[in-house]
Amino acid sequence: MTKEEDLMTTSAVVSGRSYTPEEIRTLPLEEIGAREALEGEPVESVHRLYKDGVTVMGIWECTPGRFMVSKSGRHSMMYIVSGRGTVTDADGKVHLLEPGAALMEPDGWVGEWNIVETIRKFYVIAKS
Repeated sequence: MTKEEDLMTTSAVVSGRSYTPEEIRTLPLEEIGAREALEGEPVESVHRLYKDGVTVMGIWECTPGRFMVSKSGRHSMMYIVSGRGTVTDADGKVHLLEPGAALMEPDGWVGEWNIVETIRKFYVIAKS
């Protein structure tokens, strides 16, 4: 069993449907396209699992690159399934992104993502 498989051993339940850890790691994603970057050519892909007027849940993946992110009007919670990188807050604090890491980007958050190995995450975004 890989480190990623060790870390994600429970299913995610979304709207009454249970997604196994293997499904979360391997669900096919739809390419969104290239992201404006400070470095590299990151490409984003997504598989939306749930959406209503307030909340969106899904699987997101992004190839290596460095880019800015800012949250306005929404909170974002995520669990890293695979890949490696860092997130640097506006105050300079660096957070490691690796399998098993959970991260919250609250409304108003600004920072920089630096993906060194394609990252896949399970995410929940909610309007503020």
